[in-house]
Amino acid sequence: MTLPTTLPYHMMEQIRELIVDGTYKPGERLGEQELEARFSSSRSPIREALRLLEMQGLVVHLPRRGFRVREMTPREIHDLYELRAELEAMSVRHLRSVGDLSAVVARLKQSNEAMREAIENNDAWSHLNQNIAFHMAILDCSGNLPLKSTLLHLNTIAMPLRHNALRGRVSNNLTLRFHEQITEELEAGQIDAAAQTMHEHVMVSLPTVLRHYKEQLVERTMAD
Repeated sequence: MTLPTTLPYHMMEQIRELIVDGTYKPGERLGEQELEARFSSSRSPIREALRLLEMQGLVVHLPRRGFRVREMTPREIHDLYELRAELEAMSVRHLRSVGDLSAVVARLKQSNEAMREAIENNDAWSHLNQNIAFHMAILDCSGNLPLKSTLLHLNTIAMPLRHNALRGRVSNNLTLRFHEQITEELEAGQIDAAAQTMHEHVMVSLPTVLRHYKEQLVERTMAD
């Protein structure tokens, strides 16, 4: 068993999962006492974990109101997806300098097979993880570290949005179709076509993400 590096980082991962899977909804207060009871932890590591999540863009701290799950406006979500689309397409174009793409294509095919299994099992978490693995394979191969760092941050912010859009709807998701097309285009050396497909892949999901995010906000309001 691998132990967490530090307790605050362990707490951060636990709380992050609860934010991503919608247990804690956008705008919901993250009460430190409630978190202490949930995780049988003291106040200090919980507070440090929340600060780390604030740095990642998943949590906000409001004076005299404490920590809350970040709530985004439709414009913020649109801007996030537009930026992700541009940078993900850029990561594909950077593959021009790689030469032999057989290694990255092999990783992409492996991810596609694992995503197909997630769809068969209606497993939103596995689907999301394989989506990340697919994009990470391209980023790793591109070798652009600043681009990778930026996209990791943007994708962390987008994870709750993406998971929410998948809940109970994994079989209707078009991600695998786009991933397979990108893989085929890269295998054929059609990098510009793959970059264009990547851009479309990110943006095509935006209306669905916005619709289900609005529904999630309504659910939280009704729960309050």
